[in-house]
Amino acid sequence: MVSGAVDYNALEFYGLQPMAGRFFDRDHGDDGRLVEGETTGNPSIVINETAMRKLGFSSPTQAVGQIVTWNRRRWSAKPNPGTLGSSEIIGVSPDFGLDTRRDVYPQILDVDPISFSVLSVRWRSASERPWAQVGSISSASLSGSSRVPFYGQTSLRGHVCTSS
Repeated sequence: MVSGAVDYNALEFYGLQPMAGRFFDRDHGDDGRLVEGETTGNPSIVINETAMRKLGFSSPTQAVGQIVTWNRRRWSAKPNPGTLGSSEIIGVSPDFGLDTRRDVYPQILDVDPISFSVLSVRWRSASERPWAQVGSISSASLSGSSRVPFYGQTSLRGHVCTSS
């Protein structure tokens, strides 16, 4: 099982809709348990369809509301063993992958800003010149306080640009 950190509205950004339950919402306290920093306990989670089957649920509606125990690992420069705890499944998403070259993994998602590692940008058309803007995003990421390196790739109508 793979865990992944997302932000509010991340799943909707990719055009996904819950198969059952709901996605993360700022108005539900346990969804944002990690937003203000380290806290005790685990946040609410969304699982994908593959995780639902691996956990033994026969349908998305059967999974919603169930409590599962998992090991939440937060991003850290000093790897740690994580936090073993229970979370409520609030929704089931369709299977999707940011890297389409790999099989879909069973995935547990939670809202955890400290562990964000993916920046998703949507361009509406080629006229917005996404291949030229990748460099601007890279420059901005290096000038910020976090100094996190940016590795980006975009593909739109046959144009591919990679920045590192």
